[in-house]
Amino acid sequence: MGQPCRIIQVVGYKNAGKTTLIEQITRELSSKNVTVGVVKHHGHGGELAKSTDSARFFRAGASVSLVEGEGHVQIDVHNSTSSLDALIQLQQQLQKTSCVLVEGWKREDRYASIVIIRDEADFHLLKRDHIVTVITHVPIDRGLDVPVFDYENVHAYVSYIVHYIMKGGIGRDVSTDERTD
Repeated sequence: MGQPCRIIQVVGYKNAGKTTLIEQITRELSSKNVTVGVVKHHGHGGELAKSTDSARFFRAGASVSLVEGEGHVQIDVHNSTSSLDALIQLQQQLQKTSCVLVEGWKREDRYASIVIIRDEADFHLLKRDHIVTVITHVPIDRGLDVPVFDYENVHAYVSYIVHYIMKGGIGRDVSTDERTD
């Protein structure tokens, strides 16, 4: 049996750099033969992709659509109220990974979090319970008990995050996560 899956959440507001950071972390971990899954919250409203076959199936009345092509599977569920935990479990059932990077779900605060601060209006995100590092576009004058990186210092924070994921230093273990729902 391999090591348990680590779950790390990347939290910030639109255009803060969450997707870019997840791409960077995924690229680095993959280059080290670490398998990575990504669960993303599409919080901007509207359909994800109007031109896909899944969208056509939904318009026809389907509630679930699986589309496969050349080894890729796209799963879409219409009107799903799945929780973050359920989506992580689904991702692990579909493809076991060593790490799951979660983008979004600002209101969920049970997983280790990387917080990205765009401006001072985002400072309230620093009140989260499970912050492991902060990446910021603006100076932060408050003392934090976690490493804080300038957004422009990409190499430093990506190296830090990858190092600690690989050492098991951040991220909750999906196999021992005790939930009190």
